[in-house]
Amino acid sequence: MTRDFAGFGHYQMAERVGLSRSEVNRARELGLLPIPDIRGRRWSLALVEQIAETAEQTREYLATEYEATAAWARAMLQPAVAVILDTETAKLFGAIVEIAVIDVATGTTLLDTLVNPGIPIQPAARAVHGIADADVAGAPTWADLLPQALEATADRRVLSYNATYDLKVVRADCARTNVDPGHLGDTSRWDCIMRRRSASARSRRWLPLGGSHRALGDAHAARAVLTAMGSLAGAEVPD
Repeated sequence: MTRDFAGFGHYQMAERVGLSRSEVNRARELGLLPIPDIRGRRWSLALVEQIAETAEQTREYLATEYEATAAWARAMLQPAVAVILDTETAKLFGAIVEIAVIDVATGTTLLDTLVNPGIPIQPAARAVHGIADADVAGAPTWADLLPQALEATADRRVLSYNATYDLKVVRADCARTNVDPGHLGDTSRWDCIMRRRSASARSRRWLPLGGSHRALGDAHAARAVLTAMGSLAGAEVPD
């Protein structure tokens, strides 16, 4: 056979050799799939065969990654291993107005409180979480609450659905209030459920949590995602 395939894009050609769109996306992120930009969108049989040879290796690699994510989730769900922390803020990457910490294994609430940020809550943030200035007026400050947060997370992995965000706002509030973040300022103690979920789902974008946009509700929603991830071992890799 010597003919060319015309009119096929990246997805169509990869699917011709048995890869789903999500597998293609993840494989391209990892540099596993040799799909060049073909002018005129014409694909030679030799290139199709090259992709077909790589496709099996790609599937094997992604299946291993999928199982590794499930194993990680199951490890985090074991007793006395991890907590989930979530915050709500006065604006995007702003001062903390609410924090919750739950035990991953049991779902027990370890900390759930409003926080007085000492600054006005921006309307856009209030529209998301529903927390108003009057709600936090009598709440403790971040400096007051930090010892409780450190106690609730002591000797545990700190998980968050968006760890980059929560770690950044915790560090920023500690700097703003001139307190030592302790282990909560240590990047190595944190792990991101969203990042691992998106990789497992072969998604090139961050998958939304869909929680209540209150700290405790979002922490429980993140735990539900983690639990689902832990049950994926042996399941068919999703399209």
